[in-house]
Amino acid sequence: MTAQLTETDVQRMERSGTPPLGLEFGLALFDAALTRDEAHLVPLRIDRTRAGGDVPPLLRGLLGGARRTAATATRSFATLRDRLAELDAAEQHKALTDLIVETSAVLLGRREDGPLDPNREFLTLGFDSLIALELRNQLGEALGLRVPTSAVFDHRTPARLAEWLQGQLAALGNRAAAGPGTLTANTRDSAPDSVVNLFFDTVRNGKTLEAMRLLMAVAATRPQVELTAEVPELPQPVALAEGPARPRLICVSAPGATGGVHQYARMAAPFRGSRHVSALPLLGFAEGEALPADSEAAVRLIAESALLASEGEPFVLVGYSMGGTFAYRAAGVLEETWGIRPEGVIMLDTLSLEYKAGEGVDWDLFHENYLADMDKPAVKLDSARLSAMAQWFLRMTTGGAERYKTGVPSLLIRCTTSMPAVDRGDQAPPVPAHTTRMIDATHQTLVAEQSHETARLMEEWLRALESEGL
Repeated sequence: MTAQLTETDVQRMERSGTPPLGLEFGLALFDAALTRDEAHLVPLRIDRTRAGGDVPPLLRGLLGGARRTAATATRSFATLRDRLAELDAAEQHKALTDLIVETSAVLLGRREDGPLDPNREFLTLGFDSLIALELRNQLGEALGLRVPTSAVFDHRTPARLAEWLQGQLAALGNRAAAGPGTLTANTRDSAPDSVVNLFFDTVRNGKTLEAMRLLMAVAATRPQVELTAEVPELPQPVALAEGPARPRLICVSAPGATGGVHQYARMAAPFRGSRHVSALPLLGFAEGEALPADSEAAVRLIAESALLASEGEPFVLVGYSMGGTFAYRAAGVLEETWGIRPEGVIMLDTLSLEYKAGEGVDWDLFHENYLADMDKPAVKLDSARLSAMAQWFLRMTTGGAERYKTGVPSLLIRCTTSMPAVDRGDQAPPVPAHTTRMIDATHQTLVAEQSHETARLMEEWLRALESEGL
Protein backbone atom coordinates (compact mmCIF):
# COMPACT_ATOMS: atom_id res chain seq x y z
CA MET A 1 0.00 0.00 0.00
CA THR A 2 2.88 2.39 0.69
CA ALA A 3 5.25 1.20 -2.05
CA GLN A 4 4.81 4.37 -4.13
CA LEU A 5 5.04 6.89 -1.31
CA THR A 6 7.62 9.61 -1.78
CA GLU A 7 10.01 10.71 0.97
CA THR A 8 7.79 13.78 1.43
CA ASP A 9 4.75 11.52 1.93
CA VAL A 10 6.62 9.50 4.56
CA GLN A 11 7.69 12.65 6.37
CA ARG A 12 4.07 13.83 6.41
CA MET A 13 2.98 10.56 8.03
CA GLU A 14 5.75 10.80 10.60
CA ARG A 15 4.74 14.34 11.52
CA SER A 16 1.22 13.06 12.19
CA GLY A 17 2.56 10.76 14.93
CA THR A 18 1.77 7.57 12.97
CA PRO A 19 4.84 6.58 10.89
CA PRO A 20 4.48 3.90 8.18
CA LEU A 21 4.49 0.25 9.25
CA GLY A 22 7.47 -1.79 8.15
CA LEU A 23 6.80 -5.22 6.67
CA GLU A 24 8.09 -7.18 9.68
CA PHE A 25 6.31 -4.97 12.22
CA GLY A 26 3.07 -5.04 10.20
CA LEU A 27 3.04 -8.84 10.05
CA ALA A 28 3.78 -9.03 13.77
CA LEU A 29 0.77 -6.81 14.46
CA PHE A 30 -1.36 -9.03 12.24
CA ASP A 31 -0.26 -12.12 14.17
CA ALA A 32 -1.02 -10.38 17.44
CA ALA A 33 -4.47 -9.37 16.21
CA LEU A 34 -5.35 -13.01 15.49
CA THR A 35 -4.96 -13.83 19.18
CA ARG A 36 -7.41 -11.14 20.33
CA ASP A 37 -11.17 -11.41 20.84
CA GLU A 38 -12.13 -7.81 19.96
CA ALA A 39 -14.34 -7.43 16.89
CA HIS A 40 -12.50 -4.38 15.56
CA LEU A 41 -8.79 -3.66 15.79
CA VAL A 42 -6.68 -0.92 14.18
CA PRO A 43 -2.97 -1.68 13.73
CA LEU A 44 -1.00 1.52 14.28
CA ARG A 45 2.59 2.43 14.84
CA ILE A 46 2.55 5.30 17.35
CA ASP A 47 5.44 7.70 17.77
CA ARG A 48 5.15 8.33 21.51
CA THR A 49 7.77 11.08 21.40
CA ARG A 50 5.36 13.36 19.58
CA ALA A 51 3.63 16.11 21.52
CA GLY A 52 -0.07 15.42 21.82
CA GLY A 53 -1.04 18.72 20.19
CA ASP A 54 0.83 17.84 16.98
CA VAL A 55 -1.25 14.80 16.08
CA PRO A 56 -4.95 14.30 15.26
CA PRO A 57 -7.15 14.67 18.37
CA LEU A 58 -8.48 11.11 17.98
CA LEU A 59 -5.01 9.69 18.66
CA ARG A 60 -3.81 12.03 21.39
CA GLY A 61 -5.06 9.81 24.20
CA LEU A 62 -2.75 7.02 22.95
CA LEU A 63 0.40 9.07 23.32
CA GLY A 64 2.55 9.11 26.43
CA GLY A 65 4.26 12.15 27.88
CA ALA A 66 2.91 15.53 28.78
CA ARG A 67 0.33 17.10 26.53
CA ARG A 68 0.38 20.76 25.83
CA THR A 69 -2.22 22.45 28.00
CA ALA A 70 -4.40 25.35 26.97
CA ALA A 71 -2.31 27.62 29.21
CA THR A 72 0.90 26.48 27.52
CA ALA A 73 -0.67 27.03 24.12
CA THR A 74 -1.78 30.50 25.15
CA ARG A 75 1.73 31.41 26.23
CA SER A 76 3.28 30.15 22.97
CA PHE A 77 0.73 32.01 20.84
CA ALA A 78 1.15 35.15 22.90
CA THR A 79 4.94 34.94 22.69
CA LEU A 80 4.92 34.91 18.89
CA ARG A 81 2.22 37.52 18.62
CA ASP A 82 4.05 39.71 21.13
CA ARG A 83 7.19 39.52 19.03
CA LEU A 84 5.21 40.46 15.93
CA ALA A 85 3.56 43.36 17.76
CA GLU A 86 7.00 44.84 18.48
CA LEU A 87 7.82 45.03 14.76
CA ASP A 88 6.78 47.64 12.24
CA ALA A 89 4.53 46.67 9.32
CA ALA A 90 7.38 45.80 6.93
CA GLU A 91 9.17 43.73 9.55
CA GLN A 92 5.93 41.92 10.47
CA HIS A 93 5.35 41.01 6.85
CA LYS A 94 8.91 39.70 6.49
CA ALA A 95 8.64 37.66 9.70
CA LEU A 96 5.36 36.07 8.58
CA THR A 97 6.74 35.45 5.09
CA ASP A 98 9.82 33.77 6.57
CA LEU A 99 7.56 31.59 8.76
CA ILE A 100 5.53 30.51 5.74
CA VAL A 101 8.58 29.91 3.53
CA GLU A 102 10.47 27.92 6.16
CA THR A 103 7.44 25.81 7.07
CA SER A 104 6.71 25.20 3.39
CA ALA A 105 10.26 24.05 2.74
CA VAL A 106 9.97 21.47 5.53
CA LEU A 107 6.58 20.24 4.28
CA LEU A 108 7.92 19.94 0.73
CA GLY A 109 11.08 18.15 1.89
CA ARG A 110 13.25 20.90 0.37
CA ARG A 111 15.23 22.12 3.36
CA GLU A 112 18.55 21.55 1.60
CA ASP A 113 17.59 23.05 -1.77
CA GLY A 114 17.93 26.71 -0.85
CA PRO A 115 15.20 29.18 0.15
CA LEU A 116 11.86 29.15 -1.62
CA ASP A 117 10.82 32.17 -3.66
CA PRO A 118 8.06 33.87 -1.62
CA ASN A 119 6.55 35.30 -4.81
CA ARG A 120 6.11 31.97 -6.58
CA GLU A 121 2.67 30.38 -6.49
CA PHE A 122 2.23 27.52 -4.04
CA LEU A 123 1.16 25.24 -6.88
CA THR A 124 4.34 25.87 -8.84
CA LEU A 125 6.37 25.22 -5.68
CA GLY A 126 4.91 21.71 -5.57
CA PHE A 127 1.97 22.11 -3.21
CA ASP A 128 -1.05 19.84 -3.37
CA SER A 129 -4.23 19.95 -1.29
CA LEU A 130 -2.73 17.84 1.52
CA ILE A 131 0.38 19.97 1.88
CA ALA A 132 -1.75 23.12 1.71
CA LEU A 133 -3.93 21.78 4.52
CA GLU A 134 -0.87 20.92 6.61
CA LEU A 135 0.60 24.40 6.10
CA ARG A 136 -2.71 25.92 7.10
CA ASN A 137 -2.78 23.79 10.26
CA GLN A 138 0.78 24.66 11.24
CA LEU A 139 0.29 28.38 10.67
CA GLY A 140 -2.87 28.29 12.74
CA GLU A 141 -1.03 26.37 15.46
CA ALA A 142 1.87 28.82 15.49
CA LEU A 143 -0.24 31.99 15.49
CA GLY A 144 -3.25 30.82 17.47
CA LEU A 145 -5.41 31.74 14.49
CA ARG A 146 -8.11 29.62 12.88
CA VAL A 147 -7.11 29.83 9.23
CA PRO A 148 -9.70 28.90 6.56
CA THR A 149 -9.10 25.62 4.75
CA SER A 150 -8.84 27.48 1.44
CA ALA A 151 -6.41 30.18 2.63
CA VAL A 152 -3.26 28.80 0.96
CA PHE A 153 -4.61 28.52 -2.57
CA ASP A 154 -6.80 31.62 -2.19
CA HIS A 155 -3.73 33.79 -1.63
CA ARG A 156 -1.54 31.88 -4.09
CA THR A 157 1.96 32.90 -2.89
CA PRO A 158 3.77 32.96 0.48
CA ALA A 159 4.10 36.74 0.29
CA ARG A 160 0.38 37.28 -0.32
CA LEU A 161 -0.57 34.78 2.37
CA ALA A 162 1.71 36.62 4.81
CA GLU A 163 -0.05 39.88 3.94
CA TRP A 164 -3.44 38.30 4.63
CA LEU A 165 -2.28 36.83 7.96
CA GLN A 166 -0.88 40.20 8.95
CA GLY A 167 -4.25 41.79 8.25
CA GLN A 168 -6.13 39.13 10.18
CA LEU A 169 -3.95 39.53 13.26
CA ALA A 170 -4.26 43.30 13.12
CA ALA A 171 -8.04 43.21 12.67
CA LEU A 172 -8.84 40.62 15.29
CA GLY A 173 -6.32 41.57 17.95
CA ASN A 174 -5.25 39.51 20.92
CA ARG A 175 -8.51 40.17 22.77
CA ALA A 176 -10.83 38.66 20.11
CA ALA A 177 -10.28 35.12 21.43
CA ALA A 178 -12.67 32.29 20.67
CA GLY A 179 -11.53 29.80 23.27
CA PRO A 180 -8.29 29.92 25.25
CA GLY A 181 -5.54 31.52 23.24
CA THR A 182 -7.24 31.13 19.88
CA LEU A 183 -8.23 33.84 17.44
CA THR A 184 -11.03 33.19 15.00
CA ALA A 185 -11.10 34.43 11.42
CA ASN A 186 -14.60 34.65 10.01
CA THR A 187 -14.42 32.10 7.21
CA ARG A 188 -18.04 32.31 6.06
CA ASP A 189 -20.05 35.20 4.77
CA SER A 190 -21.79 36.65 7.83
CA ALA A 191 -24.87 37.79 5.92
CA PRO A 192 -27.60 35.19 6.60
CA ASP A 193 -29.15 35.65 3.16
CA SER A 194 -25.92 35.55 1.12
CA VAL A 195 -25.87 33.42 -2.02
CA VAL A 196 -23.38 31.00 -0.47
CA ASN A 197 -25.41 30.43 2.67
CA LEU A 198 -28.71 30.20 0.80
CA PHE A 199 -27.20 27.67 -1.58
CA PHE A 200 -25.82 25.38 1.13
CA ASP A 201 -28.97 25.67 3.23
CA THR A 202 -31.03 24.62 0.20
CA VAL A 203 -28.73 21.66 -0.52
CA ARG A 204 -28.91 20.52 3.11
CA ASN A 205 -32.69 20.60 2.88
CA GLY A 206 -32.53 18.14 -0.01
CA LYS A 207 -33.55 20.65 -2.68
CA THR A 208 -30.58 20.29 -5.04
CA LEU A 209 -32.57 21.25 -8.14
CA GLU A 210 -33.73 24.46 -6.48
CA ALA A 211 -30.16 25.12 -5.32
CA MET A 212 -28.84 24.86 -8.89
CA ARG A 213 -31.65 27.10 -10.16
CA LEU A 214 -30.59 29.69 -7.60
CA LEU A 215 -27.03 29.60 -8.93
CA MET A 216 -28.17 29.76 -12.55
CA ALA A 217 -30.22 32.86 -11.72
CA VAL A 218 -27.10 34.46 -10.20
CA ALA A 219 -25.05 33.47 -13.26
CA ALA A 220 -27.63 35.14 -15.51
CA THR A 221 -26.94 38.48 -13.80
CA ARG A 222 -23.19 38.33 -14.50
CA PRO A 223 -21.44 39.68 -17.64
CA GLN A 224 -21.22 37.06 -20.38
CA VAL A 225 -19.10 36.86 -23.52
CA GLU A 226 -19.77 35.20 -26.85
CA LEU A 227 -16.37 35.85 -28.45
CA THR A 228 -12.91 35.34 -26.99
CA ALA A 229 -12.00 38.79 -28.33
CA GLU A 230 -14.33 40.22 -25.66
CA VAL A 231 -12.15 38.79 -22.88
CA PRO A 232 -9.44 41.25 -21.69
CA GLU A 233 -7.09 38.38 -20.85
CA LEU A 234 -7.47 34.65 -21.40
CA PRO A 235 -6.97 32.39 -18.36
CA GLN A 236 -3.24 31.94 -17.75
CA PRO A 237 -1.79 28.44 -17.30
CA VAL A 238 -0.16 27.43 -14.02
CA ALA A 239 3.01 25.36 -14.45
CA LEU A 240 2.94 22.28 -12.23
CA ALA A 241 5.98 20.41 -13.57
CA GLU A 242 8.94 21.14 -15.84
CA GLY A 243 10.89 18.74 -18.03
CA PRO A 244 12.30 18.20 -21.53
CA ALA A 245 10.04 15.39 -22.77
CA ARG A 246 7.51 16.14 -25.49
CA PRO A 247 4.60 16.47 -25.90
CA ARG A 248 3.79 18.68 -22.94
CA LEU A 249 0.57 18.11 -20.97
CA ILE A 250 -2.05 20.86 -20.71
CA CYS A 251 -4.74 20.08 -18.12
CA VAL A 252 -8.22 21.58 -18.32
CA SER A 253 -9.90 22.33 -14.99
CA ALA A 254 -13.09 20.53 -14.09
CA PRO A 255 -16.06 22.94 -13.78
CA GLY A 256 -17.05 22.07 -10.20
CA ALA A 257 -16.96 24.87 -7.64
CA THR A 258 -14.29 22.98 -5.68
CA GLY A 259 -12.34 22.17 -8.85
CA GLY A 260 -9.45 24.03 -10.38
CA VAL A 261 -5.79 23.72 -11.24
CA HIS A 262 -4.97 22.44 -7.74
CA GLN A 263 -6.70 19.13 -8.56
CA TYR A 264 -3.83 18.24 -10.89
CA ALA A 265 -0.99 19.01 -8.46
CA ARG A 266 -0.51 15.48 -7.10
CA MET A 267 -0.83 13.89 -10.54
CA ALA A 268 1.76 16.31 -11.93
CA ALA A 269 4.34 15.53 -9.24
CA PRO A 270 5.74 12.34 -10.88
CA PHE A 271 6.39 14.33 -14.09
CA ARG A 272 8.68 16.88 -12.43
CA GLY A 273 12.05 16.81 -14.10
CA SER A 274 10.78 14.81 -17.08
CA ARG A 275 7.80 16.52 -18.72
CA HIS A 276 6.15 19.95 -18.76
CA VAL A 277 2.69 19.92 -17.15
CA SER A 278 0.46 22.97 -16.82
CA ALA A 279 -3.17 23.49 -15.85
CA LEU A 280 -5.74 25.96 -17.17
CA PRO A 281 -8.33 27.62 -14.92
CA LEU A 282 -11.79 28.22 -16.36
CA LEU A 283 -13.02 31.74 -17.02
CA GLY A 284 -15.56 33.15 -14.59
CA PHE A 285 -14.50 31.45 -11.36
CA ALA A 286 -12.76 34.58 -10.07
CA GLU A 287 -14.56 37.72 -8.98
CA GLY A 288 -14.99 40.25 -11.78
CA GLU A 289 -14.58 37.74 -14.61
CA ALA A 290 -17.21 37.24 -17.28
CA LEU A 291 -18.82 33.88 -18.06
CA PRO A 292 -19.11 32.13 -21.44
CA ALA A 293 -22.53 32.86 -22.93
CA ASP A 294 -22.96 29.49 -24.64
CA SER A 295 -21.32 26.13 -25.29
CA GLU A 296 -19.38 27.34 -28.31
CA ALA A 297 -17.90 30.27 -26.39
CA ALA A 298 -16.94 27.95 -23.53
CA VAL A 299 -15.08 25.52 -25.78
CA ARG A 300 -13.37 28.21 -27.83
CA LEU A 301 -12.12 29.88 -24.65
CA ILE A 302 -10.47 26.63 -23.60
CA ALA A 303 -9.10 25.93 -27.08
CA GLU A 304 -7.47 29.35 -27.40
CA SER A 305 -6.14 29.25 -23.84
CA ALA A 306 -4.59 25.83 -24.52
CA LEU A 307 -3.06 27.08 -27.76
CA LEU A 308 -1.36 29.94 -25.92
CA ALA A 309 -0.26 27.60 -23.12
CA SER A 310 1.43 25.29 -25.64
CA GLU A 311 3.91 28.04 -26.60
CA GLY A 312 4.30 26.41 -29.99
CA GLU A 313 5.28 23.02 -28.54
CA PRO A 314 3.43 19.77 -29.30
CA PHE A 315 0.87 19.09 -26.60
CA VAL A 316 -1.72 16.69 -25.23
CA LEU A 317 -4.92 17.94 -23.63
CA VAL A 318 -5.81 16.33 -20.28
CA GLY A 319 -9.08 16.57 -18.40
CA TYR A 320 -10.30 15.09 -15.14
CA SER A 321 -13.99 14.21 -14.83
CA MET A 322 -16.03 16.82 -16.74
CA GLY A 323 -12.77 18.57 -17.61
CA GLY A 324 -12.12 15.63 -19.93
CA THR A 325 -15.24 16.51 -21.91
CA PHE A 326 -13.98 20.02 -22.52
CA ALA A 327 -10.48 18.75 -23.37
CA TYR A 328 -12.01 16.46 -26.03
CA ARG A 329 -14.23 19.20 -27.44
CA ALA A 330 -11.39 21.74 -27.45
CA ALA A 331 -9.27 19.33 -29.53
CA GLY A 332 -12.07 19.27 -32.10
CA VAL A 333 -12.26 23.08 -32.20
CA LEU A 334 -8.49 23.36 -32.62
CA GLU A 335 -8.59 21.00 -35.59
CA GLU A 336 -11.63 22.51 -37.26
CA THR A 337 -10.92 26.20 -36.66
CA TRP A 338 -7.15 26.53 -36.84
CA GLY A 339 -6.06 23.23 -38.39
CA ILE A 340 -3.97 22.54 -35.30
CA ARG A 341 -3.97 18.92 -34.22
CA PRO A 342 -3.05 18.13 -30.61
CA GLU A 343 -0.95 15.02 -30.16
CA GLY A 344 -3.76 13.46 -28.15
CA VAL A 345 -6.44 13.76 -25.49
CA ILE A 346 -6.38 12.08 -22.07
CA MET A 347 -9.66 11.79 -20.16
CA LEU A 348 -9.46 10.86 -16.47
CA ASP A 349 -12.67 9.02 -15.49
CA THR A 350 -14.72 11.28 -17.73
CA LEU A 351 -18.28 9.96 -17.67
CA SER A 352 -19.72 11.39 -20.86
CA LEU A 353 -19.19 13.47 -23.96
CA GLU A 354 -22.87 13.89 -24.79
CA TYR A 355 -24.65 14.21 -21.40
CA LYS A 356 -27.87 12.65 -22.50
CA ALA A 357 -30.24 9.93 -21.31
CA GLY A 358 -29.37 6.27 -21.85
CA GLU A 359 -25.67 6.54 -21.01
CA GLY A 360 -25.85 4.64 -17.75
CA VAL A 361 -25.45 7.79 -15.66
CA ASP A 362 -28.10 9.24 -13.38
CA TRP A 363 -27.13 12.89 -13.77
CA ASP A 364 -29.54 14.12 -11.11
CA LEU A 365 -28.00 11.74 -8.57
CA PHE A 366 -24.50 12.62 -9.76
CA HIS A 367 -25.04 16.33 -9.09
CA GLU A 368 -26.81 15.58 -5.80
CA ASN A 369 -23.82 13.56 -4.56
CA TYR A 370 -21.36 16.22 -5.69
CA LEU A 371 -23.21 19.12 -4.10
CA ALA A 372 -23.61 17.23 -0.82
CA ASP A 373 -19.86 16.58 -0.62
CA MET A 374 -18.57 20.15 -1.01
CA ASP A 375 -17.21 20.55 2.51
CA LYS A 376 -13.74 21.87 3.42
CA PRO A 377 -12.71 22.78 -0.12
CA ALA A 378 -9.14 23.73 -1.02
CA VAL A 379 -10.45 26.97 -2.54
CA LYS A 380 -12.82 29.57 -1.12
CA LEU A 381 -16.42 29.02 -2.17
CA ASP A 382 -18.10 32.32 -3.01
CA SER A 383 -20.92 33.43 -5.26
CA ALA A 384 -18.52 33.79 -8.22
CA ARG A 385 -17.32 30.18 -8.04
CA LEU A 386 -20.76 28.74 -7.34
CA SER A 387 -22.53 30.60 -10.14
CA ALA A 388 -19.65 29.81 -12.53
CA MET A 389 -20.11 26.12 -11.72
CA ALA A 390 -23.80 26.34 -12.63
CA GLN A 391 -23.04 28.17 -15.88
CA TRP A 392 -20.30 25.76 -16.98
CA PHE A 393 -22.43 22.72 -16.07
CA LEU A 394 -25.22 24.18 -18.19
CA ARG A 395 -22.90 24.83 -21.13
CA MET A 396 -21.51 21.31 -20.73
CA THR A 397 -24.88 19.68 -21.24
CA THR A 398 -26.16 21.85 -24.10
CA GLY A 399 -24.90 22.83 -27.50
CA GLY A 400 -24.62 19.58 -29.46
CA ALA A 401 -21.43 17.78 -28.47
CA GLU A 402 -21.36 15.99 -31.84
CA ARG A 403 -20.05 19.26 -33.35
CA TYR A 404 -16.78 18.88 -31.47
CA LYS A 405 -15.68 15.40 -32.47
CA THR A 406 -11.96 14.87 -32.96
CA GLY A 407 -9.87 12.14 -34.53
CA VAL A 408 -6.74 12.62 -32.43
CA PRO A 409 -5.52 9.63 -30.38
CA SER A 410 -7.37 9.45 -27.08
CA LEU A 411 -6.86 7.67 -23.77
CA LEU A 412 -9.60 7.07 -21.21
CA ILE A 413 -8.47 6.08 -17.71
CA ARG A 414 -11.51 4.58 -16.04
CA CYS A 415 -11.87 3.70 -12.37
CA THR A 416 -12.76 0.17 -11.28
CA THR A 417 -15.06 1.55 -8.57
CA SER A 418 -18.06 3.37 -9.99
CA MET A 419 -19.79 6.28 -8.34
CA PRO A 420 -23.33 5.66 -7.02
CA ALA A 421 -24.76 7.61 -9.97
CA VAL A 422 -23.00 5.42 -12.55
CA ASP A 423 -24.27 1.99 -13.53
CA ARG A 424 -21.68 0.69 -15.91
CA GLY A 425 -22.46 -3.01 -15.76
CA ASP A 426 -22.03 -4.67 -19.16
CA GLN A 427 -22.94 -1.49 -21.00
CA ALA A 428 -20.36 -0.03 -23.37
CA PRO A 429 -18.71 3.04 -21.84
CA PRO A 430 -20.38 6.28 -22.95
CA VAL A 431 -16.99 7.85 -23.71
CA PRO A 432 -15.39 6.63 -26.95
CA ALA A 433 -11.62 6.42 -26.77
CA HIS A 434 -8.93 4.72 -28.84
CA THR A 435 -7.42 3.25 -25.67
CA THR A 436 -9.04 2.52 -22.31
CA ARG A 437 -7.04 1.67 -19.21
CA MET A 438 -8.54 0.63 -15.87
CA ILE A 439 -7.18 1.82 -12.57
CA ASP A 440 -7.93 0.44 -9.11
CA ALA A 441 -9.25 3.71 -7.75
CA THR A 442 -12.37 5.76 -7.16
CA HIS A 443 -13.33 8.94 -8.95
CA GLN A 444 -11.81 10.93 -6.08
CA THR A 445 -8.62 8.91 -5.43
CA LEU A 446 -7.72 8.87 -9.13
CA VAL A 447 -6.11 12.31 -8.77
CA ALA A 448 -5.28 11.97 -5.07
CA GLU A 449 -4.02 8.80 -3.36
CA GLN A 450 -3.69 6.91 -6.67
CA SER A 451 -2.28 9.86 -8.63
CA HIS A 452 1.12 8.18 -9.09
CA GLU A 453 -0.53 5.22 -10.80
CA THR A 454 -2.59 7.61 -12.93
CA ALA A 455 0.60 9.37 -14.00
CA ARG A 456 2.27 6.04 -14.77
CA LEU A 457 -0.58 5.00 -17.08
CA MET A 458 -0.45 8.37 -18.81
CA GLU A 459 3.30 8.19 -19.34
CA GLU A 460 3.02 4.61 -20.63
CA TRP A 461 0.46 5.71 -23.22
CA LEU A 462 2.51 8.76 -24.24
CA ARG A 463 5.55 6.59 -24.86
CA ALA A 464 3.44 4.18 -26.90
CA LEU A 465 2.27 7.12 -29.04
CA GLU A 466 5.84 8.13 -29.63
CA SER A 467 6.99 4.62 -30.53
CA GLU A 468 4.07 4.11 -32.90
CA GLY A 469 4.63 7.47 -34.54
CA LEU A 470 0.99 8.50 -34.04
